[in-house]
Amino acid sequence: MSKNKSMFECFIILIYILNILVILFFPFRKIKTKLEFDLYMNDRLEIINLVKQQKSIYNDNNIFVLPNEYKKVSTSGKIIIYKNSSEDTMIGFWIFRGMMSGSVQIIYSSGGEDLIMNSNLDIQHIAQLAENWFYVEIK
Repeated sequence: MSKNKSMFECFIILIYILNILVILFFPFRKIKTKLEFDLYMNDRLEIINLVKQQKSIYNDNNIFVLPNEYKKVSTSGKIIIYKNSSEDTMIGFWIFRGMMSGSVQIIYSSGGEDLIMNSNLDIQHIAQLAENWFYVEIK
């Protein structure tokens, strides 16, 4: 009986160790970003068109509250408009919105990576997802 109990305890410890390893090393943010990027692409394009046309969407220091049907495309149901002019458009959709731990955004930039890099963002990491679309980690 004690041999079975000992094996069971070892099995439980092994499960705990595996859970810790998964939590520490599995790229949750990147997986979530990839899934949401493909899933919400059409909705995000519609939002970009709404912003360019300056329709709807409540403004609070360039943070815009999305209409109910679009809230799912950005954490907290808000986007940030960094730039919206006839020349350039740069809009951030939050994947993770942190205060002390930083944020992760999918950013649409009509000016490509250069427009993002020339902004006042404290960028930790940037990677292109598609034409004009970027995965950006901000400190």
